[in-house]
Amino acid sequence: MADRIVLNTISYHGHGAIENIVPELTARGYKKAFVCSDPDLIKFGVTKKVTDLLDAAGFAYSVYSEIKPNPTIQNVQDGVAAFKAAEADCIVTIGGGSSMDTAKAIGIIINNPEFADVRSLEGVAPTKKHAVFTIAVPTTAGTRVATVTGPAEMLASDVVVPGDPSSAAFVAAAALLKPGSSVTIQNVSLNPARIGFVRTLERMGADIRESYGGHEGKEPRGTITVNYTPVLRGCEIPSQHIASVIDEIPVLALVAAHARGITVFHEVGELRVKESDRLKAIIDGLALLGVDAWEEGDDLFVEGNPQLQVPQGLVFESYGDHRLAMTWALVGACGRVPVSVTRFTCVAVSYPDFLADLKGLVK
Repeated sequence: MADRIVLNTISYHGHGAIENIVPELTARGYKKAFVCSDPDLIKFGVTKKVTDLLDAAGFAYSVYSEIKPNPTIQNVQDGVAAFKAAEADCIVTIGGGSSMDTAKAIGIIINNPEFADVRSLEGVAPTKKHAVFTIAVPTTAGTRVATVTGPAEMLASDVVVPGDPSSAAFVAAAALLKPGSSVTIQNVSLNPARIGFVRTLERMGADIRESYGGHEGKEPRGTITVNYTPVLRGCEIPSQHIASVIDEIPVLALVAAHARGITVFHEVGELRVKESDRLKAIIDGLALLGVDAWEEGDDLFVEGNPQLQVPQGLVFESYGDHRLAMTWALVGACGRVPVSVTRFTCVAVSYPDFLADLKGLVK
């Protein structure tokens, strides 16, 4: 039996909870649902459990399943267009955070079209109207239980591991900053918890996009394509997103140094206890470039300079930290004058072929 809880919204919990979807919609006079879900939930029949109920009740609906892990701006805008084409009047969203976030954004924009660019919804947006009525059916992995009964014989198997997003971030930044560049990084993990740098670069106005190519086990993979972007803008990276970009903050700070305005990374005190004191090293390194960067509490501020010119004869200290070494190497790779980076061999910790790969991309 499902429990009905009324807070600022209504929540049903327990066995049979989804059976209340149609009664809730019909009681409010809605006529057609816009069902948001993702391809995997459709493939494994999870979404069908809800659409079967709608079919049985004769309740009209349209399914939008083009939802990607860590949805993009285009993902949301396509959903808005699909909602309008379906002539729906309510939303039922099924899935995890990606489905929920996409549905919420669609619902807000439908009734507040002035936010159609999606980016302007960041932070606290001054919407004038309520979003489209939405029923959410969460299916997060955290609600599941896995059990193993032994004894069992362990067998060797081939495992395909997608490319490391943190390493990909440096190649992406190089293409973004080097005039005339374009690069496609193939077979890279698109795990939402690992590609926060893509979302950050999008907010900065970068010409970057990912393309879903399937799963390896539970790990989504695909390609990331980046083109040189001459005009970048500063942005804020809130504390709740820092975990997904913590290893990429050095190179993101370098990108921010080329952007117009101030970029703020909130609550990044963890940088002080990485392989080096990255927070201090970033500020000191950017100072060599004539870029103002400072810390306030645990927040990092970078005031960009779109006309940034690299001085001759710079020597950057890596402190034996592979992320810093690769970041400062990009200054020389993307600029017009060479730079030196101390203890550069430390890049072998995570990306031993980094320099060879950069050279291989140059035509």
